[in-house]
Amino acid sequence: MLGFFSWKQYKLKRLLSKSADKELAIIGRHNPSSDSIASALAFKRLAEHFLVDAKIFYTGTILNKTLQNLVGEEFTQLSEFTTGKLPGRVALIDTLPDGIPAWLKQKVVPSIVIARSPAAYRDFGTSFGDIRDEVETTSSILVEYLEGFHLAIDKRLATLLLFAIRERTSMLMTRVTKFDLEAYYHIHRYIDPELLVLIEHPQSKAETFSDLSHAIDSRLIKGPHLFANAGYSKDPGSLQKVCRYMLDLEGITTALVVSVNTAKIHIYCETKNIGINVKGVLRKAFGEWGDVTGESGFASATMPLGLFGIITGDTSESKKNLLASVNDSISSRYFSTMESEGY
Repeated sequence: MLGFFSWKQYKLKRLLSKSADKELAIIGRHNPSSDSIASALAFKRLAEHFLVDAKIFYTGTILNKTLQNLVGEEFTQLSEFTTGKLPGRVALIDTLPDGIPAWLKQKVVPSIVIARSPAAYRDFGTSFGDIRDEVETTSSILVEYLEGFHLAIDKRLATLLLFAIRERTSMLMTRVTKFDLEAYYHIHRYIDPELLVLIEHPQSKAETFSDLSHAIDSRLIKGPHLFANAGYSKDPGSLQKVCRYMLDLEGITTALVVSVNTAKIHIYCETKNIGINVKGVLRKAFGEWGDVTGESGFASATMPLGLFGIITGDTSESKKNLLASVNDSISSRYFSTMESEGY
């Protein structure tokens, strides 16, 4: 067993079951990861048990397109242009109040926060908060709540929770805690093995191979660190796959891949070295340019193309010049930051 009915579980039960407001908006981290997606769905399941009408919202981009296709109808994207109020109360799952975009902070006052965070606990003035630094996934925290309330876990939810723990801990090889292992053990009996295989080994689109080809041709390597430009890409979600291909190259422990579309620059960075905090690297290198989200082992960033002061045309020459400018600026900042951080 993962535990018992703690006072936190009792307090959450009272908050969900006794409130007159039976609508709830669940918001996860910007550019939601598998952990954010799975934990949001788990909390929705928990809220619905107490007859709360819960809806899930997200900001940014779901990079894992397989997961997006699997849960797409249950997740509604928000942007700074979204009009209207969110339904009822707000629960932040797998993110802290200071981790959501600035434009969204002005619209929401969370009453519930559940997340794992390496930072020390802070009182955000919410009705309920469960922020832990001794676990590696928010999904593991939600598994404890599901078990504590004796809720049935359907195959899809169990598979997503298990995948989130596996992905975050590199198949239970790095950064895994006893708490995560106990959560993993509890849910593994409920999963759909075929669905897990589909999630872990999705079919690659032709665009992914095109992006990989561009990345291989443009790669720059300094020691164990690699930079690559995937060029113009229609699907930012392919960056994660391309980055992991790069990490399979001999001697490479950290890889950063960048791509460009008509409006934004997308960056994805991942490391196999548990001593490197790539989210910290991206924040230091690109935080003043755009939004950075992720964890210590993997992170992403998005920034507007206008930063480079270039108006792109339809000609191949203008696109080539833009990519060269992006390549030089992003790679130099990436490598210089890695060096200054002692990596």
